[in-house]
Amino acid sequence: MKQELGIFATDQVDRHGTCTASALMEAEERARHAAREQGLPRGYPTHIQHDLHRPIGWSKVLGHLIDGAMVRTIGLLNQVETDEEKADLAELAAEYWQHHHHVGKESLRDELSERVAPASLQGATYHQLEAYAIARSGLAAELYPELFDLTSDLVDKDGLTNYRALITRMERRLHQPGVFLDQERGLVLFAHKFFRRSLSHWNKLNDYFLASFDVAANESSLTPRLRLDPDLVGHADTVTHLMEREYWHGPKFGDDVVSIPPGSSEHKASERARYFEGIDKTHFWWKVPEARNQNGTDVIYRTFEVEELIDNASGGLLDERYGCRYAHAEFSPAVSAITHFDGAIRAYPAEAYLERIEKTIDRAGKHSDSEYTKLFRFDGSLPVQRWKQLLSDFYRGNPLIPEYLGGNSRDFEAENDPVDSKDSDVEQEANAAGEELCAFISLDHEAVDQALVIHTQCCFLQFGDGLEIQAAETGGGAIDTFLRSKVDLANVATLCAMDGVLHLARISFGATETLLADMRTIIDGLANGLAKDAADLALRKISVTLS
Repeated sequence: MKQELGIFATDQVDRHGTCTASALMEAEERARHAAREQGLPRGYPTHIQHDLHRPIGWSKVLGHLIDGAMVRTIGLLNQVETDEEKADLAELAAEYWQHHHHVGKESLRDELSERVAPASLQGATYHQLEAYAIARSGLAAELYPELFDLTSDLVDKDGLTNYRALITRMERRLHQPGVFLDQERGLVLFAHKFFRRSLSHWNKLNDYFLASFDVAANESSLTPRLRLDPDLVGHADTVTHLMEREYWHGPKFGDDVVSIPPGSSEHKASERARYFEGIDKTHFWWKVPEARNQNGTDVIYRTFEVEELIDNASGGLLDERYGCRYAHAEFSPAVSAITHFDGAIRAYPAEAYLERIEKTIDRAGKHSDSEYTKLFRFDGSLPVQRWKQLLSDFYRGNPLIPEYLGGNSRDFEAENDPVDSKDSDVEQEANAAGEELCAFISLDHEAVDQALVIHTQCCFLQFGDGLEIQAAETGGGAIDTFLRSKVDLANVATLCAMDGVLHLARISFGATETLLADMRTIIDGLANGLAKDAADLALRKISVTLS
């Protein structure tokens, strides 16, 4: 078992403009209570890049480090390595997710059953996603045929729904992009599951792209279409703001599409991108400009295609199939804009994928043995800059897209690194100031049966026949005198500070009616004693542990 100590979160305003200061400790308290009630160990399963099909280990919060700069949640990741450890993790994670999706949800399941009646729920499964949801093949399409049926005026030949008609029919929940509310039935619909990692209902929607899609859809010059999930409906009263924190943004680039030479190119992923995102490489292809006759006039167009090739089979597909993101666009030099843009998933059986991955995109052909599922489409005048933002967001997690569009993928990957470089700047500022005061707060269930306890340690004196004594590190100065006035330490030896560093013995307070008053008395006494000992004993550092 490999162990990694790290910062899980901070209370700082992040690059998304949100701050979680008041929620950090409350969330840990709720998690501790839930684990105890469910008989689970403290913590939760951890997955590579939020993909629940790629478990990596078990994480637990150790506590919260508080200083003058910020609050940091400190945690430990136990990363599995052996087959036995992986099997144990799979069993533990299955139990964790069983509780997450089902325990305490009985009334919600009953209400959902009533709201989808008389639809059959045979073979249905339940999931806690952006809302508490029920999944069954074709359930949403059965309840809302006007939004799914190819014969409907609101649905095109590829099965995409007219987005403006969808918004007229239902209310979009912008704090959860891709979630659409039907007030009348008390249900929510979702964007297609292929907008999720591994193309799976286990994972969260790509709200980066779906939010960008909604913004672009407001352009009157565009006709936007989106594929909805035909199998999933949710409980309207349970819509939850799920967050995945990954600083993903469009690249900074020029918009001179006309000057790009025709031809295909391949960009290979770095080892880091391959590990975290499961990307092998990405193929790009600008075709030779072509003329089309429109109303008796030849109009020039440039066609662009891009396909992402992946390392791992998609967990949301059956039979070890590889679902690759694909996008297609047409550019008109006459209006200097993208006039058509769509995105899809190409799902390859394993044997066919081995053939595809060895070919360049311009020589790969139509792939009749792959399954093609279109996910969205824009028709109309789309500015190149907006198109590049949408393309980058659709390929969330793939740094090769901004690299191709003019950014630097290595810089881009560094910006998306979960370790925030600002922490080191804060620490340097604190060190420069010459004064540091911090506290580490950890939740524990240990109890004491006295109002006040000074925890001692066993020491052996190395002379004669040897002597075992109890000792406590108190420094031997003012703090020692104060503590001895509060607790009977007559038979406890004093350990003094070494090299100007005092690790004060742990002090525990029992749950008594005078708890608050006792804590104030002790903390005031420690503060006064510390002021004197810092000078008299030449202390440079001191740690104080209270429980």
